[in-house]
Amino acid sequence: MNPATVEVVRHALLRACDEMKFIIRRTSPSPLTYEMQDFSVAVMDENADLLGQATGIPNFLGNLGTSVRTTAEDIGGFDYFEEGDVYITNDPYRTTAHLPDVTAFSPIFFQQTLVGFAVTRVHWIDIGSAKTVGGLFSEVFPEGTFYKSVRVYEKGKPNESILRIIGANSRLPWSILGDLRAQAAACRIGEERYIKIIGKYGLMTFREAVRAIFDHGERTAREAVKKIQKGTYEATAYMDNDGIDLDKPIKIKVAVTVDNEGLLVDVDGSSGPVPGNCNCGLEQARTGARTAFMNIVAPSYFANEGFFKPLRFKVPESSIFNAKWPSGTMFSWMPVEYFIDLIHTSLSQVIPDHVAAATYGCASICHIHSYDEVERKYWVMSDTEGGGWGGMMDKDGESAMKYGDVTNPPSEFLEKKYQVMVERYELVQDSGGPGKWRGGLGVIRDYRILAPNANLFVVYERHKNRPWGIRGGSSGGMNDAYVNFGTPSQVECPKVTALPLKQGDVVRLMTGGGGGFGNPKERNAEMVKWDVLNGYVSRESAEMDYGVKMDERVKTEILVKA
Repeated sequence: MNPATVEVVRHALLRACDEMKFIIRRTSPSPLTYEMQDFSVAVMDENADLLGQATGIPNFLGNLGTSVRTTAEDIGGFDYFEEGDVYITNDPYRTTAHLPDVTAFSPIFFQQTLVGFAVTRVHWIDIGSAKTVGGLFSEVFPEGTFYKSVRVYEKGKPNESILRIIGANSRLPWSILGDLRAQAAACRIGEERYIKIIGKYGLMTFREAVRAIFDHGERTAREAVKKIQKGTYEATAYMDNDGIDLDKPIKIKVAVTVDNEGLLVDVDGSSGPVPGNCNCGLEQARTGARTAFMNIVAPSYFANEGFFKPLRFKVPESSIFNAKWPSGTMFSWMPVEYFIDLIHTSLSQVIPDHVAAATYGCASICHIHSYDEVERKYWVMSDTEGGGWGGMMDKDGESAMKYGDVTNPPSEFLEKKYQVMVERYELVQDSGGPGKWRGGLGVIRDYRILAPNANLFVVYERHKNRPWGIRGGSSGGMNDAYVNFGTPSQVECPKVTALPLKQGDVVRLMTGGGGGFGNPKERNAEMVKWDVLNGYVSRESAEMDYGVKMDERVKTEILVKA
């Protein structure tokens, strides 16, 4: 196979994904989609094996194909797909993280032959849950509407009856139906570009190029794994709780084995199923393993199915990482985030230059929502604040950073869109874990409620068990949330469902910092001085944690407040 042809086909497929992503951003009515980019797109071959995926949510890496395969199982097989169809599914046990993550995909046909799939996944902001956009429950039923392999477009035409059902089961029907139409439009673009590539080269040449892409991905991964010293490496951490029993920590244990076959990730020894809704489906857990694997092996590589062939994943039948119906899964990413960090931590023993200390937890979720009596409709402000990422060899962790392509929406945007005022938005001094390479800093954002009444929903992990450091580094700061901080009516609420808010209340969201990397006493004194002068580190921390005493005559420019 001509290598030049293979590369042209590879990049044409990736470009098709980029166009799909662009279509969703430009046509979705939901700020969570077009502004914060909580979605992903991909193209698959006829077996639903990943060919190309646009940059996006790491939690969706390499698992969109399971939505296609499980739908095929549900409808009787791949032969039942028809040209022009669009299916949706949000099965949290077999395909995705939780019910709001809805996959919409379409089969692609070339001369009446099934040749591939265009696949999208978007987080729908309200899917009919009992407490608006989620809640702390022990079963899946209050978490929203379950769409199990539903055909919403038949031979190119929307099924209006199904769309009415979808719209009637949401507080924000205009938002989720708009997302669905944006997904369908992206699928059409993906189909067109996919068929155009086949039309240019012919189906036989295209399939040879696909095999070459998979082979190259596998070779790339195996060559990288061979450089890791063989052995088994373990790490353990504890989640704060499951959201129901707030005093019981949840054990997460990971063992990574490097051998001649590749890399095996085993979660045996982790907690079994929990009463709260942070149980994780098997495919979502596998995605966490794929994310960590890619971080370690080839973080700049474009993912495809072949790349993940050296990776094996082992999970017990009864495990928090193998959720069974009808257990709650709304916050299934929380154990996965621990899982990813623990893979890095375990391998820090042998490849310290390829891993980072623990992050602030990435998806720290807050929703403020209310019913507008004037407009006679609900509004839901979704906020996932950025925080500190772990330090790594030769580099401090990033501050105020989210995950994947998810953005920090500007305060002005939030104030214009919702009935809130942002009164404070800044980094948190000393929140980065001390280390030779410091962890990144978390943030504080204060929202004053302007609506007559509203409700608050928060799920912040790593509140009790802070992001840990590695190779001698210290822990970063914790995540926390408050209502009316520093007043007699102060309420601390790192995990809360539907907490009533009144006009004038102030919601404070505070994210943690990343763990440090290496002994803090080995940090360059000039770097510590820079941190102090710029307000990242206090004078007290400089002396206590880093062993650097600042001359009192050195004036500090406080860019960051405590």
